[in-house]
Amino acid sequence: MKNMLLASAAIVAMVGQAEAQEAGYTWSGFYVGAQAGYGWSTAEFSGTSAVPEGDHHADGFVGGVYVGHDWQQGRWVFGALADLDYIDADQLELAGAFDGKDENYTYDMDWMATARVRAGYLPTERLLVYGTGGLALTHVEASGLKERFLSPPDTFENSGVKVGGVIGVGAEFALTRNWSVKTEYLHYDFNTLVVDPGEGNPSFDPSLDTVKVGISFRFGQ
Repeated sequence: MKNMLLASAAIVAMVGQAEAQEAGYTWSGFYVGAQAGYGWSTAEFSGTSAVPEGDHHADGFVGGVYVGHDWQQGRWVFGALADLDYIDADQLELAGAFDGKDENYTYDMDWMATARVRAGYLPTERLLVYGTGGLALTHVEASGLKERFLSPPDTFENSGVKVGGVIGVGAEFALTRNWSVKTEYLHYDFNTLVVDPGEGNPSFDPSLDTVKVGISFRFGQ
């Protein structure tokens, strides 16, 4: 009986110690991390009868780095973060003809960055579920070519940084006091990119969806 009481006391002590350690975890503080995943780009094309209007798709690898800071209030966590991702997706190439004239257009998105806020809830001490949104930037390259009968072709190019917005949801789990892992879905939408400012204004309306997994190192734990 004495041994059973001692063993029970030891188990209770270990459980209490584990709960105390768990309860001592805080999400407040700075963190840095790396992420990778999959992205699918949608470019809505319009402005010419030679190429069918509507959505055109490309997909590929997405990966990069991020930095942020969280503040915890009870079971609620609020934060701000910024990230930068490289996009390795196939270039879109659209071609067609109308009234005897050939037209060709290309579209490519090669990087994106965001500045966001996030707000989440802690179902447990170490699991955070959250929503996020903010400003997004991307670099897009687009070109166009219109062939003319008995005349040199007209060529156009419009490349640069486009501004847009981003919104999404995610979940993050604290593995240890300093390391956590997250998975996140984000939808990006950007301003229209006009390829040819002339007749019809052929243009792309870019958007992007991503699913990424990240690992974070948290300071000050």
